[in-house]
Amino acid sequence: MKRILFDMAKSIMLIGFVLNTQYILSQNTPTDLVPKTRKSFKNAHIGFGTETYINGDAHGTFYAANVNLTHGRSTISIGPCLQKRSQEVNGGKMSFSYLISGINELYEDESESAAVLNDIVELHALCNLQYTHQSRLSYCAAQAETIANPESTINYGEARFNTITATIGPEVDFSIKKVKIKTYAGASFFHHFKYDESMYRPRTGTALVFGLGIYIPKL
Repeated sequence: MKRILFDMAKSIMLIGFVLNTQYILSQNTPTDLVPKTRKSFKNAHIGFGTETYINGDAHGTFYAANVNLTHGRSTISIGPCLQKRSQEVNGGKMSFSYLISGINELYEDESESAAVLNDIVELHALCNLQYTHQSRLSYCAAQAETIANPESTINYGEARFNTITATIGPEVDFSIKKVKIKTYAGASFFHHFKYDESMYRPRTGTALVFGLGIYIPKL
């Protein structure tokens, strides 16, 4: 008899535990239990900008215009570049930057502002790739090659080179309302496809890069 009463008590306690658990779970909707996820490109923003920079690849100063696609902390930019020395659009540049410090994230909830906080100063990690076709050497580089190779028959002031340059480094942005001013510096890695072995400058090497630009992240 005691055994039966003990088993009944255990059954009642088990049933009570199950009913209590079901009641607690019923108070939470599935959306409360599952964290919100971002929708892939729902809040991606398109912008545009312009910049000037020196790659250290012996081609001097460049100017570039680009279209930007920003999603969350990532921004991709692509556009043509113009060489100051030749005054020609002779290449293209693609960049990727990732926001490290500063809050400018995009959220799924449309009721929230896309930019929750607009920090005045933002730190980004930057990398880019540029290819130029038939670009002249800068005035200084052409003069250095002429002095280093006095017997050469090549007119370095008019010589043309095809060059690919990759850059990596930090980028600091300053926000002024909807406009951002960006400055960056870093290391560049260049390679000249068309090259004369008698040249003073190496065919492949590294150099410093400096740049300054202005852009609007969202139209």
